Amino acid sequence: MLNSHTADTAVVNGAASLPSVQRSDWPLWLTVEEAAALLRVHISTVYERVARNELPAKRIGRTIRINRDALFL
Repeated sequence: MLNSHTADTAVVNGAASLPSVQRSDWPLWLTVEEAAALLRVHISTVYERVARNELPAKRIGRTIRINRDALFL
């Protein structure tokens, strides 16, 4: 669950690997699972959006990373 306090502050329940203070405290490059938790969508939705180039992402080997700031543009 994501409870937005301000545009740069959020509390994420169920995503233990993400800090819950400021956007700048989150990792710069998020995994698909972390991005899905922040967006409150299923991970398959994130994969679909990346495949359609609706969500900017970078491939690093076999993994997909999403820039945290690109999620909030």
